[in-house]
Amino acid sequence: MTSYETRRKQFIEQLAIVRNDNLKAQKQFLVDLQGSHSGYAHLMSPDDVNWIAPLALEPFLPAVDVLLDCMQKKMCFYDETFFDEDLKENVVIERADCYFEETTFASNEELKKEIGEHIMSLFPKLSDVELKEYFDTFLPWEYREKIQAELLKRNDKDALLHLAMDYRAGDEASGIFIDFDKARQIYDQLGVKKGDFDDEDFDPVKEVADLRKNAIESFPEFATFVVEGSSAPAVKHLIEELNDIFGEKGEMYFNIPLEVLMEILVGSKYYVGYIQTLTEHSPQKIEFTAEFYSCSPDCLMHALLQSFEDINVTFTHTK
Repeated sequence: MTSYETRRKQFIEQLAIVRNDNLKAQKQFLVDLQGSHSGYAHLMSPDDVNWIAPLALEPFLPAVDVLLDCMQKKMCFYDETFFDEDLKENVVIERADCYFEETTFASNEELKKEIGEHIMSLFPKLSDVELKEYFDTFLPWEYREKIQAELLKRNDKDALLHLAMDYRAGDEASGIFIDFDKARQIYDQLGVKKGDFDDEDFDPVKEVADLRKNAIESFPEFATFVVEGSSAPAVKHLIEELNDIFGEKGEMYFNIPLEVLMEILVGSKYYVGYIQTLTEHSPQKIEFTAEFYSCSPDCLMHALLQSFEDINVTFTHTK
């Protein structure tokens, strides 16, 4: 039995006990799950929401973190064997993969909203550190924005600098899309002076120029998207309307600028790429292809999920 298989067995055995154990044991289990055991969360069953959700509604931060994380993605540990040329023997290492196309728990928007509203009601009792920790979870963006606003009222510089960096690099899975102008506004608001930190000369215009330059010099990443659900026709209609305006007439490919689509969806015009083809498989299922420069297909997947209700979006990398 490999090291992973041993730890996997131990995790499952512990989980079976914890489900019916006291609150103290359950809370400690979730604290451990936040840390080195996070890659075993996919071994939990959908029914585990029933004992984690009440703790998240207290709110108990590790429960909030684990619950929302499992509704957002699936992270898996596994063993990988390779031959070590120096030792001249097979070596087993533990690897971890993260999948945003799959989730451990089904997303529950009502539960997320209830948790967010309860956390907001506790703002006067929560410290800056606690607010930052809730901000770093997968709470819906509307509540993370309110946490930011509360930290701003408290003049928390660290939180604002963190947000500025998110706007520069993008944290699409959390609802933050690249916006160089917002990043610069935060720096100006903080009154950052030259020499205070490494980014004092940050210039949105230069960032856009660099983005364009890197896009021209980079190789594109191709992906095929499948969109299903009652909002699929709305996505199809949007792409077709944009093709009427920006598409290359008479050509096989649409070549709709990604920056235009992303600006409509999430207000960010800082993603470079093109929507190429569109196919309707059924009234509630469409497929389209796209190419991306200096950004990942994840950005568009998260933008669509954030912008449309009752929709499932997946993509596969293509050549």
